[in-house]
Amino acid sequence: MTGCTHPEHQLDAYTDEQRRLLTAVAELNDGILAAHRQGLHLGGVLSAIDPDPARYMFVDEGRGTLDSQLREAAEALAGAQPIPGHKRMDGNLVQASRFAARPSLAETAAGTPVIGWIEWEEGIGEHVMVTVGEDSHRLTAEPSDCFRPTVAVDASDQPWVFYARSVEGRVSVYGQFRSTEGWSDPEQVSDTGHPSFNQEVVAHPDGSIEVVWQGQTGNRFSIFSRRWTPDNGWSPTRSLDGETSRNVWDPTLVANGKNSAVYAWCGYGPGGYRIFVRRRKGETLGEIYTVGDADSHALHPSLAASSDGRVWCAFDTFHTPAHGGSGPTQLRAADRVGHDFGWPGLGSPGLFMPPELVPPITAALRVVELSEGGHADTVGTLAAGLEITPSAYPRLATSRDGGLTVAYRVMRRLPLMTYHWEVAVQQLGPKGWEPAMTFDQSDGGLEEPAVAGSSQGVIVAWKTDDRARRNATWSDGFGGLECPDLREHYGEVVWHDIHEAGRIRWTPVADVPVGPRSTAFIGLKQTSVESVADRSANRYRTEIGDESFDLYWGDLHRHSLISRCTSGDEPSVEDMYRYAWDVSDYDFWALTDHSENSTAFQWWTIQKAADLFLVDGRFVPLYGFEWTSPHTGHQNVIFDSARRGAPIISSMAADSDTPSKLWRHLRRFPDFPSITIPHHPGSAMVPFDWSFRDEDMIRVVEIFQSCRGSYEADGAFRQYSDATLPGTFVFDALGTGHRFGLIGSSDHGYGTGYVGAYAPSLDRQEVFSALQARRTIASTTRDIVVDTRIANTFMGGETSLSGEPFELDVFARGREEIARVEIVRSGEVVGVVGPDLDLPTGWLEVPVRVEWGWGPGTTDWTGSITVDAGEVVQTDYWSPEVVALDTASVRWSAVTTSFGEPYGNQRGGIEVTLIGPPDCLVRVETTAGRLITRLGEVVRHRVVDGVVRGEGRLRLQPGVGGLVSLGSKEVRTSHTDNRPGWYLARVYQVDGEMAWSSPIWVDS
Repeated sequence: MTGCTHPEHQLDAYTDEQRRLLTAVAELNDGILAAHRQGLHLGGVLSAIDPDPARYMFVDEGRGTLDSQLREAAEALAGAQPIPGHKRMDGNLVQASRFAARPSLAETAAGTPVIGWIEWEEGIGEHVMVTVGEDSHRLTAEPSDCFRPTVAVDASDQPWVFYARSVEGRVSVYGQFRSTEGWSDPEQVSDTGHPSFNQEVVAHPDGSIEVVWQGQTGNRFSIFSRRWTPDNGWSPTRSLDGETSRNVWDPTLVANGKNSAVYAWCGYGPGGYRIFVRRRKGETLGEIYTVGDADSHALHPSLAASSDGRVWCAFDTFHTPAHGGSGPTQLRAADRVGHDFGWPGLGSPGLFMPPELVPPITAALRVVELSEGGHADTVGTLAAGLEITPSAYPRLATSRDGGLTVAYRVMRRLPLMTYHWEVAVQQLGPKGWEPAMTFDQSDGGLEEPAVAGSSQGVIVAWKTDDRARRNATWSDGFGGLECPDLREHYGEVVWHDIHEAGRIRWTPVADVPVGPRSTAFIGLKQTSVESVADRSANRYRTEIGDESFDLYWGDLHRHSLISRCTSGDEPSVEDMYRYAWDVSDYDFWALTDHSENSTAFQWWTIQKAADLFLVDGRFVPLYGFEWTSPHTGHQNVIFDSARRGAPIISSMAADSDTPSKLWRHLRRFPDFPSITIPHHPGSAMVPFDWSFRDEDMIRVVEIFQSCRGSYEADGAFRQYSDATLPGTFVFDALGTGHRFGLIGSSDHGYGTGYVGAYAPSLDRQEVFSALQARRTIASTTRDIVVDTRIANTFMGGETSLSGEPFELDVFARGREEIARVEIVRSGEVVGVVGPDLDLPTGWLEVPVRVEWGWGPGTTDWTGSITVDAGEVVQTDYWSPEVVALDTASVRWSAVTTSFGEPYGNQRGGIEVTLIGPPDCLVRVETTAGRLITRLGEVVRHRVVDGVVRGEGRLRLQPGVGGLVSLGSKEVRTSHTDNRPGWYLARVYQVDGEMAWSSPIWVDS
């Protein structure tokens, strides 16, 4: 199924006004695409249409402002100026490509292009294909998972193709060459652990071929190399990244003179990702040096060298604040109060769109010249007038005359959250980088182009999938009406099919004179041996009955660029796995892109990536997707992932548009066991409808996500500002008899949430069994251990009263010192372990939450709380809104707003602990209202409301307050009770990071 048969498939379902707006959007889309072809600078147009309301046309319809937004964009488009020197070219179609991806290319001595790529057949699998001129050949006899081929032509003019391929679940690097007798049989080149992939190849002047790849070793990846010579075949495998134990990715290499080479790769360690460079002269390896800035990640290196000995390295730079943090509700260290406001991982909100859907990222392309003792940036500007988000995936090549060319991807945005990437090329001329040229019919996803030197200059190849045309006609945008032609199809896009089969195109690009030599070289920094944390070193192990269980950490809710909730701000599938492995430090996880956005090919790709990175005992991905109903809530579907073939099901198909229908469909596939996980319950935007109930399918529920915050209960610590719908929170559902375990997750953006799963070993079946058994905890950060049990009943289990009191035993261990442990029975705190503040006689200790909001418009709540004749307890961490404090007062800066009916009216607040005599005065003064009471009244009445000017509400209510250390990272406690209900433990660290155990149900 390739899509609907006519572009205006949905017009009969729209009103006259909506049809008028659809037409206006389509006209603007056509104009923007024409401007791309003309090489116009579209910064003003993008500012007018982004971030909103043009992202969510039929979620909020811009509340009457879409017309003005489109008019402003059209005016900017009419005045758009040409990008100086920009050129536009076309390419030649590789006829044998039908559903293709990941091209690579080289050229023979006679000028014949050699192009390799991956070809996919739905329901069958993938093959590696190669074309030499007009002669096409399938290299792989049997379909399987295949990974990015690389092509070379050796000194004897013999074409080679290398690729990674899965055989019996193990991914290794294979190679084949073409002789006068035809293509050789595949030969396994890598002899390192699964997975071994990401290979690159270079042909040396002496006739040898050298291959580098990334291979798994121990608890990390390493970089390896082998050389082939006509006389001796393949040499022994050699490790290139030395004794450093940091995790490494993306190797590349280039020949540099006789029997010499330069290698580069990307490595993760303290401070983020850096580019590492190492030279080989003969058989001697030099020192390892780093390239990259301290304040941003450096990724995706590519090397090139010319006959005069000059060596260049291209790479992406990427920066986002608070990468890996626990989100907008994360507390701020006391020494940062007044220095930064809010969570740095959030962008600015739009008029109708919350800030978590506008992640602030900075991405750029960089090319440096390498010398023996340093590196220097090349002269001129890269990607002038173009946009790189989130990566460019650069590839370098030098022509046979020594000219330098870089090919990369640039982002093209349209209204209503549609976007694609095109290929751009720049060449280093006498005065620096020449203006960019872009290519017609190069529109596609974020996938690297290919570039290689040729006799006339360079040749460039890329994948295209007709995405620009589909984007232009998909004028109803995110949240628009479904496409009837796709209603009943598993695994197809329902919001218009914008991801079509890929074709490969290529073109030669004429050479330019060799560019200037850089002079301002900066010394390269030599790397030191750095350790990657051994995840098993501090692994918590416990006994449940006669079995041993380890606590493993993961995430079951994460999106890549396949999902379309943000405007192309999130990483590719490959990069998401990189961040999951390194930055988030997961043991297991699932990429859960929206089923409504995912084609059959993308669902294949998601499962393929999960199998590529599956390393039992080290990193365990599960298959999953998000089922995204705008009416009954969102759920992540997670499979046991024992085999391929699991279905992907859309919430917008007529026969699977409710949770009950989803569960019925999943049960039609008993060979693919699954669970479904509701998330952001309590959200006014899309709460889960708890009238749907299936305890066999809903085994765990997401109580916290780093994209937003807590959905535990109304008034909870770290509650998300848009979690505003009473009766739909996690504790509400537990209170009505639902039984499920608890997990934390991430969702969108660059934060990190966690589920802890107790399993006897780290493999797919055991992790899935832990989820089914509800042996889970939810945590805002890694390594907060919670172990709760009643006798032999572990968390997630059920037991019955025996007529005698029972003990709930709790063990907690924090990454940082613990401040508080709470025992919760059926939603009420019945036990607290907290620090003794050693108060004067008669003084009260009152942890409170100052809460504001509920107004339908934008309201400034900036203000302060002051206690007379008492004190504010001083802590090491504070609510993110706090800007100043002393022992008698706390000041904050805060604004609430409303993003329209689907979201509800925001609320906010800060947590403080007040101490003092009962009659000491407490004053809350804000821009929008005030509250005056006495400390004893707060204790007596629990909730004290203030007076607000205009709409909204201001109050003091019970809270967690300020967090003071118990003086230890470990706490053991117990609670005696004799009442039925559900019991769980909450644990708070001093920094505000927290964890929840899954409940234990005690029946009468």
